[in-house]
Amino acid sequence: MAKKAKSPVLIDTDRLAQRLSDTINKLLLRQDIRMFGKMEELEEKFEKVVEKHKSDIIDKIDPILKEVTANREERAIVSNKLSKHSDRIERIEKHVGLSTQNL
Repeated sequence: MAKKAKSPVLIDTDRLAQRLSDTINKLLLRQDIRMFGKMEELEEKFEKVVEKHKSDIIDKIDPILKEVTANREERAIVSNKLSKHSDRIERIEKHVGLSTQNL
């Protein structure tokens, strides 16, 4: 069986299709590279915006958190003093002979 030779038109069509395919692939690759660059730009912008807002939030919350911490510390001190005073009052009441009452 003899192999059929391709006609010159078919050969040119195959070459043209291959060149067209190569060109399309190159264009798509360039487009992908451009899109990737734009995505990186957008990601950087987004990170800057998030960082700014995060900083603003922290700046606004920081004084509140300091106040909460100070109040907790003060409550612990007051609670300790109250406990000591209660113990002292009970001892004095026992010494004086008064009955202790839990109110």
